[in-house]
Amino acid sequence: MKKSIKLLLFFAVIANSGCSVLYDINQDRVGAYCDSLLSETDRYSCKQRNRTSYEDYERDRQKVKNGSVQK
Repeated sequence: MKKSIKLLLFFAVIANSGCSVLYDINQDRVGAYCDSLLSETDRYSCKQRNRTSYEDYERDRQKVKNGSVQK
């Protein structure tokens, strides 16, 4: 019984952190793309557009989802 509770807790933690891991992987890929741009101005603009942390992204997403962002 205790083993199944530990296993359930383990999967809950993995599922909860999975989104942030995927977001970070994608941010790394976008960063590599930005680095590949030839123009310094383009590289800087690309990095500025894509520097949002997962926590900031999730907070903004929740605001939109709850309707607390005005258009």
